[in-house]
Amino acid sequence: MKPENKGSSQIDWIMGFLFFIMIVLIFISYTSYISRTQQPYETPLKSQLIDLSKSVEKQITWTTYRVPLTIESAYTLTNYPLSIEYKINHKAKNSTYILDKTGTILSTEVDMDESKIYWTSDIHEGKNTFYLFYITDSQLNESSNTTKNNFTTNNTTITNTHISTEFDNFSISSLIFNSIEFIDGGILLNTTKKPLIINHTIKTTARYPKNTTVRIFMNSSHIRIHTNAPDNFILHLNNYLTRFYVDGSTLIFNGSNEYSGITNYADLYNNTGISVIGKSMNITITDPGTTRDIHIFNETDFEIFLHTGSYANMLNQSAIYPCPGILIGLPEELSGIREDKISELENLYYDELSQKLQINDLGVLVRIENPDS
Repeated sequence: MKPENKGSSQIDWIMGFLFFIMIVLIFISYTSYISRTQQPYETPLKSQLIDLSKSVEKQITWTTYRVPLTIESAYTLTNYPLSIEYKINHKAKNSTYILDKTGTILSTEVDMDESKIYWTSDIHEGKNTFYLFYITDSQLNESSNTTKNNFTTNNTTITNTHISTEFDNFSISSLIFNSIEFIDGGILLNTTKKPLIINHTIKTTARYPKNTTVRIFMNSSHIRIHTNAPDNFILHLNNYLTRFYVDGSTLIFNGSNEYSGITNYADLYNNTGISVIGKSMNITITDPGTTRDIHIFNETDFEIFLHTGSYANMLNQSAIYPCPGILIGLPEELSGIREDKISELENLYYDELSQKLQINDLGVLVRIENPDS
């Protein structure tokens, strides 16, 4: 702070003076002083002090909102991608966070295009409580309370702590999990041009020109594929996968075991597995010998999930797809002191501070007399 800067001492003086006046006013209200003849300057002084108090309060406080979010789950899930539809204006975007029940801020992404808020979290069996917290008029330039995402990207790949994916004009050409390559021939997306890789906080997206998107989530092995219109997909998978589980039955790949029908899931596995999860998907599983192929027909949305062990580690994911039900409560209005605004006032010169608080015409005279002199 510059030596000639008076703002810091002025704001200290004002805050101290306000506390002093509050004590005086309480004394006035609750002692015999209230019955005395009103002093000539008491009313205007009270009025000016109330105006000053309101002006200071306006400058150093903001209104916040807290919305309870409740998830009732019959399953335990790890690092599950969660989202709610909630409209947030641009001024509130960088001051919008999801908190867990202890008040810890979780990494949060506000997608203005979709009017959605994304985060990832462990889900336990029973009641799970989160809070949506936002400030409507913060005007923060950037969100500073989010953990840096763990994606590594370039023009054709997306990698997080669980999986590594590579894209070309037509497909997901590589998908590695637990150091195992699961693809042999590509996950064909019916596209013709290279995607645009868009890196955000919670999710990173490969967006194809034909309005096909592939989303990968932070700290997660979930991959979600979406198209604006129903389309067909083919997954050419590695013959490392020796078994598949669908409609409650386990089959061994032997060149003849195949499947065709409507289902919510299919899981191909060995010591590690890959699932396709959706809602009433029309699929066919074939065994050409060199690959394991899954055909998905006339679909807009489905999920690919990589996991360790057998199909049993997929069942909870399928049961809760595409997202557990989230009950959104009513906003609770809160208010608090903005430390950044106190610092801002401290750095103002006296004239700037007076103008900011609109106290140019406020004057206070204190006279001390010694009756014995």
